[in-house]
Amino acid sequence: MKCKYPDCVFDALSGKDLCIFHAPVDEKYKDEAAFRGAIQREVIEKHNYKCNGFVFPFPVDFAQEFDRPVDFKDAVFHKHADFANAAFESEVSFENTRFLEGAIFSGARFISRTSFDRSKFDGRCGSNDSKMLCADFRKAIFRGDISFRATGFNGGTVDFSGAKAAGGIVFAATSFTGKAIFEHVEFSSGHAWFRECRFRGDSSFWYAKFMGEITDFSESQFIASADFQNCTFDKGQARFKGTSFNGEVADFYGSSFSGDVFFRNAVFGSKQVRFTNAKFLGGETDFTDAVFACESAFFNKAKFAHDVLFIRNKISSIMDFSEITFEAGATFHFRTPIFDRKTLLNANIVFYRVRFNPFLTHFMDIRTDASKLASRIVDMPAMVFRFCELKDVYFADNDMSLFSFFQCVFFEESFFVGCTWGWTREKILGCGPFLRFKRAFQINEDLRFSQKKSLALIESDGKFPSIGGPIRFPDNYSDIAEIYLRMKSASDRAKDYQRASWFYFNEFEMKRLDNKTKKTTEPQKQGGGRSYGKFLLYSAYKLFAGYGEKPLWSFLWFLVLTVGFSILHLFNGFNGPNGIVINYDLALNLPNIPTLFVNLLRAIVYTLYKIVPISYLPIQRTDIIGALPTTGDQVLIILNFVVLGTLLVLTGIGLKRHFRRF
Repeated sequence: MKCKYPDCVFDALSGKDLCIFHAPVDEKYKDEAAFRGAIQREVIEKHNYKCNGFVFPFPVDFAQEFDRPVDFKDAVFHKHADFANAAFESEVSFENTRFLEGAIFSGARFISRTSFDRSKFDGRCGSNDSKMLCADFRKAIFRGDISFRATGFNGGTVDFSGAKAAGGIVFAATSFTGKAIFEHVEFSSGHAWFRECRFRGDSSFWYAKFMGEITDFSESQFIASADFQNCTFDKGQARFKGTSFNGEVADFYGSSFSGDVFFRNAVFGSKQVRFTNAKFLGGETDFTDAVFACESAFFNKAKFAHDVLFIRNKISSIMDFSEITFEAGATFHFRTPIFDRKTLLNANIVFYRVRFNPFLTHFMDIRTDASKLASRIVDMPAMVFRFCELKDVYFADNDMSLFSFFQCVFFEESFFVGCTWGWTREKILGCGPFLRFKRAFQINEDLRFSQKKSLALIESDGKFPSIGGPIRFPDNYSDIAEIYLRMKSASDRAKDYQRASWFYFNEFEMKRLDNKTKKTTEPQKQGGGRSYGKFLLYSAYKLFAGYGEKPLWSFLWFLVLTVGFSILHLFNGFNGPNGIVINYDLALNLPNIPTLFVNLLRAIVYTLYKIVPISYLPIQRTDIIGALPTTGDQVLIILNFVVLGTLLVLTGIGLKRHFRRF
């Protein structure tokens, strides 16, 4: 009677429905010699490798040459299967095969198409240095296409170290429960697909070479560490679209990409992400919509040759772009980041010693929803630039209170378009219940000082090794004044005179506060007295003229002091028309109100007669006031003239600055 297994040509065992090859383990376990003899006669000697559905209860050794198609589809290997150094000269199928104690294919050669689709490697190999592996493909050679779709490596480590594939290789929806080792592999042509794979254990691709048209890890999950150090992605695209990295580290240190690189929608949830010394030398480098939920992401010393896109990234980590380099013509776009509301870092994104390509670098729409973040600027994410060359770099539609440009060069030649700036509501001299105003266009460092935050050093806990220490911020108001000076130059260059006006105002405010600090910290002999004098001068300049940028302030003071001097003249006395002397005493024995009002108007004219050219009006001075004094009253008149004249000059200077664009 023939075996009832579909398409089987062998006779069934006596009294059984299945042959010796398809019978369950318990029906042939006690007769190992008979089973091995049958394998030798019917399979090996006859070169009949159609072994689909075979059940192997004992360890088997197939380290031989297979010169015909091989079919182990649906086979079950209860003990380890050894195919080390085997040569498969034709098509091979291990589809839906189960290896309950692992399998060894080290050194094997696969000449034609090979399929391990839906196979399961559930145990560990039991021999020599393979005993910790569930699948050993070390130094295997694949010359045809090979497929591992929906394959499960569940028993331990899988090792492809040194393997070479000349055709396409596909790992689709493949599961790696243990460690996955692909060190020094070489995929020389075709494609290398690792789509929708799940790596539960550490994965290592050290020095792997992907030289085909497409290398695709899209939608895969790395639950443990993913190590791609010094990999080569040559010629074709490298795709990591939607890939998630959630282990201890995602490491691309020193890797080289010669084609387009896509990390769109990738999720970096690892503790640390490293692209240090990576080289992006081919086409576009695209991190659009990627999520950086790690503690730190390092791109330091990376090299970019073409377009670089960081657009709509969700960021809750430190990102280090120290000493990155751009080849001629490379563009850099950093746009619309979304900062995590729980982020309370002093510096999220750092650019250190970077020379950006002029006109090809754009920082756009970088903002935060302050209502969702901490209220203090020191807790908000910041774009920190140190020792960077920012000539002709575009900053558009940003909240510039998140940017710090301390110690940068040429940022006075940058472009600031459509940006908003920080502001605080302050008292003009920092005290008193009145004279409050809104100080606008404040930069990050100024806001931090305003909130009483010491910025001598913001410790970074060693998160920026390329910097060699913590990030430095200005430790005095003089340094902030220098930043405002250069920001003013950038605004003048862009002909944005309103912004330039506020930067000039803020520059002088920093100088005033700097002298205020020095007058209390420097001994008298070391310039403390001189600093105090400068502080008083700056304070007066601010109070009466807004540092020459607030003509309305000067004019209001002019009006107030005009009324003040007029009242003094009423009490000091002056000549009215027709020889009348107008003089009120402190007892305030006042005449009727209409007469007092008329005399006050005369006093105002008397106050302004040296300032305003009354002679050009269609009235005579003598119709309003009488002869001018020639003796003692001259002191008050001179003071009157100097004070009001100075305020008019300051008003004129302020108006000239405001309307200089015309």
